[in-house]
Amino acid sequence: LDLATRAVSFVNIGVCMVACAQLALDPHSYEAVVDLEQAAFNSSPTRDFFLLVVSGYMIYDAVVLVAYARLIGDPLMLVHHAVVVIGLQVGVRFQAATFYISVLFVNEFSTIFLNIRYILLYAGRSHEAVYVTNGLALLVSFFLCRMCMITALVVHAAYAWWVLAFVRGLYWTRPVSDRFLFGGLTLLLVVHYVLNIFWFLKIVEHARRGLRRSMPKEKVR
Repeated sequence: LDLATRAVSFVNIGVCMVACAQLALDPHSYEAVVDLEQAAFNSSPTRDFFLLVVSGYMIYDAVVLVAYARLIGDPLMLVHHAVVVIGLQVGVRFQAATFYISVLFVNEFSTIFLNIRYILLYAGRSHEAVYVTNGLALLVSFFLCRMCMITALVVHAAYAWWVLAFVRGLYWTRPVSDRFLFGGLTLLLVVHYVLNIFWFLKIVEHARRGLRRSMPKEKVR
């Protein structure tokens, strides 16, 4: 089962790579970086398409997590998937904050090394140098693709809140539904951030233990 889900995960990673390339060419992406109202309250056809495609994978993976909860054993993964699926569906349905959601596609690049880690475990190579090397690659990619990227998004969203709500006052002129949506999706982004901080700390600890095991032990004289 786990190897099958890893194979599907690799397909999703490929989709996210294509999405990142397409979004990099989408002029709406650059507009949303500088136009805070565009980032908070608008979307684009390219974003909507890829968000719905990835939403299908996340729903599939959430079903697997529920069906095999005793085997997987990490309830936070289900919380994460629920947060992502709600964000994807609500953002596309109501055309709100999809800029922030779509940038999270970059997060999936670190999943490559997470999947390789499980493959190496199944192959019985957890005590080899390749496992340690992959662990370090996971640590670095998780930091760059998740921690740095999500931190940037949280800062951007916080700045958008400050400018739109308190500097320009545009937030209060929007319909109540828009205000509720942007507030709710910002909260989901923060929850996503906290979950990734927790997992990053676990990866750091795992890498530290792996390095200690791989270091040659000094002979006792």
